[in-house]
Amino acid sequence: MEIHTINTKREMPKWIKKVAGANMIAATFFLPACTSASDTAHETEQNIAQEVQLPVADRITRDTGLDMQPCYEYKVCGTDLGIPFLLPNNSVGYLFGDTFSAMGPYVKNVRPGRDGWRSPVILRSNVLPEINQPIIFDSAAGISGTGVAPEVMYNGHRNSREISIYPNDAISLPDGRVAMSYMSVGGNATDTAKWASSYAGIAISNDGGNTFDRMLGSDHLPGPGDPVWSNNRSNTDPNQMWSMQRDGDYIYIITARAGRQTGPMMMLRVLWQHITDKRYYECWNGENFGGECQPLLPESKYGEPSLRKLGDTWVMSYVDYTHAQLMTRTASTPTGPWSEPKIQMNWRDLNALYGGFIHPYSTPNNLILMVSTWQSEDDGTEHGNLLRYDVSHLVGSV
Repeated sequence: MEIHTINTKREMPKWIKKVAGANMIAATFFLPACTSASDTAHETEQNIAQEVQLPVADRITRDTGLDMQPCYEYKVCGTDLGIPFLLPNNSVGYLFGDTFSAMGPYVKNVRPGRDGWRSPVILRSNVLPEINQPIIFDSAAGISGTGVAPEVMYNGHRNSREISIYPNDAISLPDGRVAMSYMSVGGNATDTAKWASSYAGIAISNDGGNTFDRMLGSDHLPGPGDPVWSNNRSNTDPNQMWSMQRDGDYIYIITARAGRQTGPMMMLRVLWQHITDKRYYECWNGENFGGECQPLLPESKYGEPSLRKLGDTWVMSYVDYTHAQLMTRTASTPTGPWSEPKIQMNWRDLNALYGGFIHPYSTPNNLILMVSTWQSEDDGTEHGNLLRYDVSHLVGSV
């Protein structure tokens, strides 16, 4: 299946031409061939970005839902996450978690075949997200043309060990493979956590990101030496939710506990050639890599983390559930020191938001974040009356 490289040209509404001008100027920096753009153009981008200060409501655009293009063409209607990552050809894959051909999981104990439930799913796009322009997805992993976008790897779907698979992040490797981090979810919500995981692991694609195989032993169970981080019975292992960014020979990984519960933010690194061999992973120990693991950031109620290097600036994002705010921090190196958090949006801007994943073609002055929301009202049923279960993108700056 042919996928084109990112397309930064798009018609836009006249009322946002000033904003879009900043976006289009920023877009010229996204292609590798444009890395030698002049300082004058960069200064213009900064000036325009600083001049335009729109409220959050005018900078967030919905991308999935019953009335959107991915629902019509790929049956990706109700879904979450939408984690953007670079594919081997430099176009962008969007990694979705629990996905439905309906608005969402209406049925109690929803099972495969009910409302088209599957996870994970990947859609692809060669168009840069902009203000007031929904993302147009041009293909889906695992199929040719339009149709039902399938799961891209095995999911136990409420078997005796696994409720579902939650993708964490994906990354393309220099040898053409694509690696995905995922969680095997094996427990229910508690007073302190939205869900429990059995383990986090690595899956590998050898066909450009169309299908993935978990790096496990027989019968889809972890074996000795597999790249698997088992959770404990108290659901407090700090290496369950991941985000990955390669810089040179190393992949840097920020991690947090499953279920958006209170705990530390940690960091691992691994040589990209050894991403499937757990013996090569090193912990950040507070001063360098190796030895006993120490927090990268102190305890907080971290949601799903996202880590990207944008030019010379490292950026991380996450929802802080202590205050229900989507935060970003910046640093000049992956180990910090990290800046104080900047609030990008909160639940007053988008009720029940979660995620906040950094688009790889962002710049510090044109930051694109993929944000999920689940909204329901209590109608006396188990799930309540589902109002929204979809993904949007927010445009801002660090």
